[in-house]
Amino acid sequence: MVDTKKNGTWGAEAALMAVCVIVAVAMGIVIAPRTLEPHPLDTAAPATATSIRTTLDTLTTTLAPLTQVIGQDTGVDAPGPDQSAGAGQQTYSSTWLAADDPLVTAVKDQATQCRTLVGAAQSMLDPAQTLVGMADQTDTSSTPEIVSSGQAATMATTLRQCLISLDRAIQDMHLGLESAKNSAAVSAASDAEQAARSSFDATLVSAQEVYDTTPDTSATEAPLAALSAQLADSNAVAAQIDSAEPPTTWQALDEQTDTIQSSNQALGSAVIAVQSVHVYTGKNGDLDPATLCQVPYDPKQLLRCDAEAAWMKLDAVYKQVWGVDIPIDLSYRTYDEQVEMKAIYGSGAATPGTSNHGWGTAVDLPDYRETEEGKEWNYGTPKYEWMKANAPAFGWINPSWAVEGGSGPHEPWHFEYVG
Repeated sequence: MVDTKKNGTWGAEAALMAVCVIVAVAMGIVIAPRTLEPHPLDTAAPATATSIRTTLDTLTTTLAPLTQVIGQDTGVDAPGPDQSAGAGQQTYSSTWLAADDPLVTAVKDQATQCRTLVGAAQSMLDPAQTLVGMADQTDTSSTPEIVSSGQAATMATTLRQCLISLDRAIQDMHLGLESAKNSAAVSAASDAEQAARSSFDATLVSAQEVYDTTPDTSATEAPLAALSAQLADSNAVAAQIDSAEPPTTWQALDEQTDTIQSSNQALGSAVIAVQSVHVYTGKNGDLDPATLCQVPYDPKQLLRCDAEAAWMKLDAVYKQVWGVDIPIDLSYRTYDEQVEMKAIYGSGAATPGTSNHGWGTAVDLPDYRETEEGKEWNYGTPKYEWMKANAPAFGWINPSWAVEGGSGPHEPWHFEYVG
């Protein structure tokens, strides 16, 4: 027996299903195999677009200075060293990673990858060039190509990963560079410190010798006292360095080198100050100025003090007669000045080291051959005859070899103190 009710029910269900299929097809629901209307990324997936833009900004900022830091082709260029700095600082400033260093190469390779991604991401953000399919399906036949929202999200993630990898590579490069700089700088600073200390030790020895062997005279008293003080300071510096732990950083080594060099320079200057003081021997032409006296009316003229005292007594009498002081052309002559006179006058000048001028006991009046005033002091003139007659009473004479008719050379201008 056939269940007509059941058959009727199934028929109604089938009809209902047919109607639903027809309606669904008419409305384009679920079963359509095509993508929906594509839209620009900012419209279709604004959060993804924002994420890409944010990462792009950071990545671009990171990439920009790399052309200055590592360049496109030349790697890392070293800046010029500061020549006024210590050896460690100079080396630190001039040490850099080579262009083919693995750390530099890693940064360059990662930067290249990121730049490629930047270009692709920027195109994806261009609404005139790139569209996003809402259904995550791509119609590869469209122009321009339609990119799925899933691909856009992947791009955002890939950009972030590339930025992280680039940051890590840059950090590794900087750490490697810092290590290379420090290692080279410490080595250079250590060598410079050792050289400075060697020079300093030698200066200490020579300075002590100068101090021990320089006669203590009125002329050397002050510079010797200064040298003694500097020797004490420099020895204290050396002792402090010897007792301290050796520096391990280039900064500390440079600082210690500066201290050594400063002390060395100060000690050297103190030595020079002592050596620059002439230690007079007391020989002819090398008298200590402290043993000589200035002629009051002509301070550039120097005589042995007893000779100067006698001369001033003679001058006082001369001035009463003639109304003026006795003119002096030359008085004390150093050995070097005697050498110069010998070169000028030849046999007419005494052998250097033998002239009474070198003892501060002779004067030359104006030479009648050289000046108009000198004519007043030629043989037979009133002034010469007055001097020849009166000067001996004060210990001053025109020597027998110098007088007219003497053995010569004939010098009416030359007077000597004989006491």
